Amino acid sequence: MKLEQHIGQSHFYPSMQFNLKTISYGNNTLAAAYPTKSDIDAAVDLMTRTGASNIIGVGSGAAIDLAKACHYKYLQDDDGRNPNGAQLILNPSTLGAALTATSRDCLYLCPEEEALIPIYSNTADLNLDGTTVVVDDNAISIPNWVLSNNNNNAMDLRDQKGNNATIADSALASLVIALDAAHSLGAHDELDDPTRDAFRQSLDECITSAVLCLNNIESSLSSNADSTQLEALIDANKQLALSSVLNAGKLLSFGQNSSLTRRNVSLALTSSLLPEYFPHGNWNTFTASLLPGLCHAIEENPDIANAEENDFLLDMIAKITGQDKANVTFSHLTEWVENMSKYGQGFIIPTLSSLADGAPDANELMSKVEDNGAFLQSQDADVEYLESLLVSSLNR
Repeated sequence: MKLEQHIGQSHFYPSMQFNLKTISYGNNTLAAAYPTKSDIDAAVDLMTRTGASNIIGVGSGAAIDLAKACHYKYLQDDDGRNPNGAQLILNPSTLGAALTATSRDCLYLCPEEEALIPIYSNTADLNLDGTTVVVDDNAISIPNWVLSNNNNNAMDLRDQKGNNATIADSALASLVIALDAAHSLGAHDELDDPTRDAFRQSLDECITSAVLCLNNIESSLSSNADSTQLEALIDANKQLALSSVLNAGKLLSFGQNSSLTRRNVSLALTSSLLPEYFPHGNWNTFTASLLPGLCHAIEENPDIANAEENDFLLDMIAKITGQDKANVTFSHLTEWVENMSKYGQGFIIPTLSSLADGAPDANELMSKVEDNGAFLQSQDADVEYLESLLVSSLNR
């Protein structure tokens, strides 16, 4: 009860003193998980009135996105920038917020279009040395439950427990981002060695941490762990989950002046389809639901982006599946994802259809994705690759 009172006061006082809308708390819709343009404009106006130039963002992904958006917009709008450089300090409190904190750009909700629009840091000609991410693993909140085959009704449990991403959702989402980044990166031989080395390090750390985290959870659930054991298991694997999402954020390309050039498929679908078609759940949960479809899209489209010659991609698939790199194939990846929850009492990969309102038409969704890419002038993955991913995800 005290926590609720403190939250209420935190909303009340800024609203009364500065006439500033605060980020909503406890709303279970995706529409409430992102700042709007009016939120950003109001916060930047407050900065102008008070003479503030530095921003501290603390809390969920919505708070982190708002802080980043205000920082970027302030620098874009302010002709006489602080010569010492405006500072942005981000202190995430969830796994999703940690992933958002290390990504370069951010998203805001456009209610009129029912779409998520990016704000690009590079358009402000930013020096990213002005951004500091502070992560305290003791302050990271992770739900103490996992959707598994032990649950009688997984969807009822999610409704009961809330829409926050589980530790498994976050690790799965990290794999989606890393696999697609590897798929994209392999098509660009012109990258300089330091850039390629940095991406390889982030890919290695992201995938190694995510797979180890998922294997530990799978092993425990297969042993019918009770709720007390599960809570201890989640706490023991928090560092692995954090490592996976922090590195995934570094790999997340928004498709504007990025070394990876094209948008990560998770962002292409997010910007186009959320929250209009998939209003339920959490961004990490939405992205996690794409993993089986992504694995099938990679196998079904081996010629796209020179996938069969992609050393980055083959190396990451070998790490995920445990196969020898010399013999690994794309079919090993689809077999791995299909078997992940098939045996024992493993965790459940969320389904894309469970996050939708009704039964979305795949052709309509693809049209939205293409229109969104054209509107934002973002380079996206090949249409066949995206369509294969989307159709496979919807049909699970």
